[in-house]
Amino acid sequence: MPYLGVARGKIIELREELPLPEGTQVEVSINPLPTAETTRLTLECAGMLSDLTEDQRVAYEEALSRRLRFSRRLPVL
Repeated sequence: MPYLGVARGKIIELREELPLPEGTQVEVSINPLPTAETTRLTLECAGMLSDLTEDQRVAYEEALSRRLRFSRRLPVL
């Protein structure tokens, strides 16, 4: 069950109490919530690969399957 909280150094302050006895050991997984900046960047990049040619799309899919790192320059507007 996910709980929301705020990181403060080495401590995560939860918005609500946990239904666990004091001292219970837990495993914590950190998933930062999107910010306005990450949302803006995501929207800015959405669709940027929609104009690939078929050959470029095949090369892109191959690179993804092999986990290759590559870059594509964005046109300057």
